[in-house]
Amino acid sequence: MVIALSGFEESVILSVIVVVIAVYLNTRQRKAERNIKERCTAITSGVIDHTERSGFFNGMKISRRGLKMNYWPSFTLVCHTIYRYNAKDKDYLGIDARMPIACFKAGNPGDSVEIFYNPRDGREFYCPNEDKNIKYGWWILAGLIMITIAAVNIFLYFYDIL
Repeated sequence: MVIALSGFEESVILSVIVVVIAVYLNTRQRKAERNIKERCTAITSGVIDHTERSGFFNGMKISRRGLKMNYWPSFTLVCHTIYRYNAKDKDYLGIDARMPIACFKAGNPGDSVEIFYNPRDGREFYCPNEDKNIKYGWWILAGLIMITIAAVNIFLYFYDIL
């Protein structure tokens, strides 16, 4: 038995899959965040050193559809806030790595921020200013993926008409 799906049904199924993956990643992220907050109990003040926002070209990727081969450019986007702080009489420079991409600003360079660090290992820390990135990051990513799925399906719909 073969079930044929229309482009709209495929989009709905892909969107549901993306939302399920986002819920799963969000759940794992919250558990990891609770763990880091349990370990990082000491507090110090830090400064936002700079914000790094950049993109990297990874080269051309090959995609194959039947006998037809396409080359697509591959990019990686990086957005992080870099913090400078002192813990256990040592200076550190680091990224609150609870979320791979920082969509919202944690502040401006030179702003003073609270830093919670692990008393056993001063390199492990988090900044509460990044909480909004943790809270909404996976949902923004899921939304962007669903918009991309819809845009590709709209393009393919009109491409098939012509």
